[in-house]
Amino acid sequence: MRRYDEDEIADLRRRADELWRRVVTAAAPGCDAPRPRLFGGFAFDVGAASREPWNELGDGCFTLPRILYARNGGAASLSLAAGGRELTRPADRDRLLDELEAAALALAFDAVAPGELPAIETIEPSDAGWTAEIEAIRAAIATGRFEKIVAARPSRVEFAAPLDTVDVLLRLERGLRASTRFAFCRERSAFLGATPERLIARRGLEIETEALAGSIAAGNEHAVRLLESGKDQREHQLVVDAIVRQLEPLCARFEAAPAPRVRELREVLHLHTPIHGTLASPRHVLELVERLHPTPAVGGVPTAAAMRWIAEHEPDERGWYAAPVGWFDAAGDGEFAVALRSCVLRGREATPTEDLSVGE
Repeated sequence: MRRYDEDEIADLRRRADELWRRVVTAAAPGCDAPRPRLFGGFAFDVGAASREPWNELGDGCFTLPRILYARNGGAASLSLAAGGRELTRPADRDRLLDELEAAALALAFDAVAPGELPAIETIEPSDAGWTAEIEAIRAAIATGRFEKIVAARPSRVEFAAPLDTVDVLLRLERGLRASTRFAFCRERSAFLGATPERLIARRGLEIETEALAGSIAAGNEHAVRLLESGKDQREHQLVVDAIVRQLEPLCARFEAAPAPRVRELREVLHLHTPIHGTLASPRHVLELVERLHPTPAVGGVPTAAAMRWIAEHEPDERGWYAAPVGWFDAAGDGEFAVALRSCVLRGREATPTEDLSVGE
């Protein structure tokens, strides 16, 4: 495996630009509709999604959605993407308006409460050699070649009946409101999750990112322990330093919080450092994604050596786990998250992935 390079990102941007040139945006009078957006993501590394359950996703894919619903503060908009042939006859245009109206009516009703999860029949650990793999990482770090490597492994959960993707997303909304939910559906599978970690957001020249590394179980008494943990502070600073190194040279103004704070999620606390900047000149959000991924929070330090170790020693592909997922538009604005707290659904099977950060 290898990391995505500038040429591959440039090719994606070129193909997207060809699409944007064919897109004509029309809005009702007085409406400020958002620009069309492409939604999608990448595999953790080139070639990391070649086998099941990841192969339907591949190395990367972006889609222009048929229906786009967007909220910005108190304002909301709903738009529909249509092909040129769908606009040629009055009957076709009427059908499109009916489709848009049906979507608007659906948004007016509260979502149906998620159903009960079917019973779990089997849970199968993916790798009996997990402990040996962690010990191998510790031995590699002891040689001085690495400061940190993040190990990952999938598990397989089998249910008594197929899972419904929408039900799972609704359940995630109720339990993980501080996270970004996502779902990418294919013919036989869906990759979905609720991640707490933003990789990068760009709007005009303004960018926002964060370091989210170092964790402990939730609880008021644990917050102090996390802030006082030398190991967690060191691992967190590795992520901050990597982000600063990649983004600060591009910025006219750049600011990272002077010390991490504690971010509380439902079951875990994280060390969190917000980072903001103003670009010195326009940079496409995909260029920023290419510079940042993978951060030390999901890969290791030094990055290239850690990625080689992962490719050579991990028995299972990471697929899109811990990879960038999000959206971008024709102006180069966009937002990407790190696909954590996620799994692949395939009928009765769910394949979640977990990771473990191993450092000095």
